[in-house]
Amino acid sequence: MDVIMPESTPAEAVQEQQQKDATHLTERLAQVSVPDLTVSYTLEKSAIVLPGLLTRFIAVAVLFRLNSAKKWRLALEQELLPEPVRRWLGIAELAELIEKATVDWIPPQVFIDTLSWQVIECLTRCGVPQPIAVVRQTIRWLLLRGSKVSRNGIVLDRRFWRTFAARSTRPCSSEVAEECRQRIDFVLGQVDLSEEVERRWLDVPELSGPDRAKLEAVRVAQSCERLQALQEAFDEGYFDFVTNLLACSYSRCERLQALQEAFDEGYFDFVTNLLACSYSRCGRRAHHPLLLWKIWLAMLAVESPKPGTFLGDVDDSIQLRLFLQVMRHEQLPSERRIKGFASERMAPVIEYLVLWHQFLLLRDDRIEIGTEFGTDSADMHAQARMKMDAAARFIAPLLGWLIEECRRFCERTGRTDLSPADQRVLMEAFEQLDWRGLGNLGRNRHLLLGAIRDTLSGQLVTPLPSRVALNSSPRDGPLPADIVAFAKDLAAEFLERMKVFGEKFNSSTYYDPEGSAHTKRGKTVHGYGVQFLADLKYGLIWSFAVFPAGDGFRPEISDWVLRAKQAFDWGPIVLTSDREYTIAKAIHQWHEEEILHYGPRSDVDRKNKGIFVEEDFEIYETYAVCPNNKRLNRKPNIFVRGSSEQWRYKARQTDCGVCPLRSQCTTGKGSKMLCVNVYREDLAIHAERMTADPERTRDLMGRHRAMSEGIVNNLMNHQGVRYAKWKGLALARVQVGLAIVMINTLKWHRIVHNRLEPMTLKPAA
Repeated sequence: MDVIMPESTPAEAVQEQQQKDATHLTERLAQVSVPDLTVSYTLEKSAIVLPGLLTRFIAVAVLFRLNSAKKWRLALEQELLPEPVRRWLGIAELAELIEKATVDWIPPQVFIDTLSWQVIECLTRCGVPQPIAVVRQTIRWLLLRGSKVSRNGIVLDRRFWRTFAARSTRPCSSEVAEECRQRIDFVLGQVDLSEEVERRWLDVPELSGPDRAKLEAVRVAQSCERLQALQEAFDEGYFDFVTNLLACSYSRCERLQALQEAFDEGYFDFVTNLLACSYSRCGRRAHHPLLLWKIWLAMLAVESPKPGTFLGDVDDSIQLRLFLQVMRHEQLPSERRIKGFASERMAPVIEYLVLWHQFLLLRDDRIEIGTEFGTDSADMHAQARMKMDAAARFIAPLLGWLIEECRRFCERTGRTDLSPADQRVLMEAFEQLDWRGLGNLGRNRHLLLGAIRDTLSGQLVTPLPSRVALNSSPRDGPLPADIVAFAKDLAAEFLERMKVFGEKFNSSTYYDPEGSAHTKRGKTVHGYGVQFLADLKYGLIWSFAVFPAGDGFRPEISDWVLRAKQAFDWGPIVLTSDREYTIAKAIHQWHEEEILHYGPRSDVDRKNKGIFVEEDFEIYETYAVCPNNKRLNRKPNIFVRGSSEQWRYKARQTDCGVCPLRSQCTTGKGSKMLCVNVYREDLAIHAERMTADPERTRDLMGRHRAMSEGIVNNLMNHQGVRYAKWKGLALARVQVGLAIVMINTLKWHRIVHNRLEPMTLKPAA
C-alpha cells in the first residue's frame, strides 16, 4: 500500500508550514522573558546593565530583517508586525528607546559578544535559531553606526537614540517600503510562493558551444588514455575488493550526474521563488540564487566543504566546469558571496527548501514509498579546536566570580586595584593546586591558568551562556585581610567549583554555547543531535530535526512525527523505532492519529527480584488491592519520571508493617508504593501488536535496522555530518538540510534509472 498523494501543491504546503511556524512563534513569545543583564567585565570598572528591551529589539530586527531605522519606523507606525510580537517587544514607537534602552560605557567587543549571544539564546528558545554572523552584522548596522565612542568604548545614551529616531523620519522609497512589508509577510507565511517574484539578477554563466566542445573533447581524451591501464589492472584482479567496500557509496561523477538530471528536470527551480524575498529590490544586482544553490550542492558532491578550496578545484576539474557551465572559477561568485549565501539566505529557510524538494519527490509518479517509516538519530560533533579563549569561555561564569571576589577583597583592604605583586601571589596559589582531580580538563591546566592570568591582569570577561551549571555565588563569611591567605582560600574554592565539569569533560572542543554534551555508550559528544524520519522502502528522508545533543529528542519525538504526518497529509502509517523512542505517551498519541508503532521496549517487570509486580495487584480507578487484600489509595497527581507518566498507589503503614507477605511485596523500609503507567492500556496493545504476527514484526524491525544504520552511515561518513562545519544551531541545520537534499537526489536518480530496488529481507532460516 502506498501513501496518498497530497492534494496541495509544494508551494501551498510550504506556505502552510510557514503559517504554522508563525503561529508557534507567537505562542512561544508569550513564554519567553528577557530580563536585564548585568555585565561585570574588569576589576576597575563597575557593572553595567544591558536592557532586556535591547535584546528583544535586535531579536525582532534579525527575524524580520529590520536593519535600518527607516524600516523600524515603517514597521511600528503601520503596525506591520503581528500584535503578539509588538506586545512582546514592549514599545509602540522608537521614541520610547530614549529612556528604556540606554547603555553606559562598555568595550565594543564585550558589547557585541554579550548582546549577540543573548539574542541567539532568545531566538533559539522561540524556535527560530539564526546564524551568529547575521546577528552580529545587525548589531553593527543598528547600534554601532553613530554610537558615541569614548575611551575605546561605546555609549548608547539618550542622544544616540534621539539621533536614531531622527534618522527614521527620513524619506523612505516605495521600493524599500514594499520590500519591508514583503519580508515580514514572508516570515508570517503571507506571501504566495507560487507567483514568480521579479528581481534583478546578474547573468548566470553559460558555456558557449565551442567551449563546451573543448571540455567534452578533453574529458573523452582523458578517459581514453586511462582506460587501457585500468583494463590491465582489472584483468589482473587488482580491484576485486572494491565491490564489497563501496557497495553503498556514490562516486563524484555519479553525484554530479544525478544533480544535473535533477536541475534539468526542474527539481530545484523553486529555489529562486523561495529565496527572492530575502534579496533587496534596490542597489546592485545579486548573483542568481539558483547558481549559488548549485555551487553548494556541487561542493557537497565533490566533498569540498570550503568555498575557497572549491573554487580552486573548479579549475582542475572538467566535470565541475561542465556542471557549473564555466571555463574558469573567476566566472563564479567570490568566496565571500558563497559563504554569505549559507548564513544570510539558506539558514532562515532551510527547512522549507528541504520540504519543497520532498514534495516534488512525493509527486513523482516513478516513486512509490509505501506507508512504513522508521526514525533514528545520529550525533554531530562541534568543531574541534583547542584555544585559550575557548578554555576561558568554558569557565566564563567562574572568571566573573573571580573578579567579584577580588573586588570584594580590594574593598575590604582599602585597595583600588590588585598590584603586580598581588597578582603573582594569586597565580602562585593557583599553580600549586592539584589539577589532576579535574580529569580531562586538568590536563589542559596551562590554558586555564592562562585564562586566569589574563583575567587578573585586566582581561575582559564576557558573560556568555554556559551549558555547565557553574556556581558563581559569593563565598560565605568574611574575607581575610592577608593576601596570601585570601589567595589560598580563593584558589581552593575555585578548584572545588570547577569539579562540576567531571573527570571526562571534553575540553578540546571549540566552545559553542548552542551545542551541549551527550554521553552514549561511554563516549561523550559535544555538539548536536540529528533526528530523521525515512521510509522503509527506499530510505528517502522525509523529515529531520537538529537539536543540542545534551537535550535529547525524547520529549519532542511524538509531536515531531505528528507534524511530519500532517505536513504531507498522510493517512494511516506504520512507524518503527529503537527502544529509545518506545514511549508510552507517544504510543498513545500516535495511536489516536492512526500511527501504528513497532519497536522494542525494555522489560520493566521486577520478577527477577522475587517481589510482586503490577499484574499481582487489582487496579481500579482510584485505588488498588494488593495480594493480601489491603487497599492502596491513588495519589491525586500524575508523577512524571523522565518520559514516563505514572499513577502512584500508596499503602498505609499500619497495613504494611504487620503484613506476612511484606518480604514478597517490597524491599523498602516504608509502606508499599505501586507505580502504574498512565498509558498501560496502550502499552498492552503495543505488546500484543509486536507478538501477534512475528513475521511481520521481524520484517519491519529488520528493515528498520538496516535502513536506519545505512542512513546514519551515509550522513556521517559520506555527507560530512559527523563534524559541524560551522558554529551554531542555525548553520548546523543548514549542513544537515543540504546533506538530506543530496541523499534524496541520489536515491531518486537510482530509482528512476532502476538501479535501486525496494528493501527486502531474506526469509528466516
